[in-house]
Amino acid sequence: MYNLPYYRVEGHTRFCHAGIDEEAGELWEWGSGEHIFTSKYPAEVGKIEGLDMIVVAGHVGTAEISGDPGFHDIYYDGKSHIYIDGTVWKSGKIPVLMVETGDDKDKFIQEKTIKIFETIFIVNWAKN
Repeated sequence: MYNLPYYRVEGHTRFCHAGIDEEAGELWEWGSGEHIFTSKYPAEVGKIEGLDMIVVAGHVGTAEISGDPGFHDIYYDGKSHIYIDGTVWKSGKIPVLMVETGDDKDKFIQEKTIKIFETIFIVNWAKN
């Protein structure tokens, strides 16, 4: 795990564990240190000013972000953030998000929620 990158860019989407330094603007790649990529808290919502991108992150529970104590799924703020629930230990489920990247726009499809006690996932971040 120590050799994996802190983020991955596909199309207009940035995938990371906890988030990016949004105040860094276009310099988010250099402004976001290890602590931000891996431990950013609290989660931010709303439009990331000056950046035309979506950030997909986990790390926190979507119940906290949504304000609904029973919500443990994929949360989209309608602007620049998609959060995948980070409290799988509480819900017993792993939300799965499929992203189709394109030249102009990326398409996000909530694939399904899988009970972690029935299925084990291995995520391959290596680019083919």
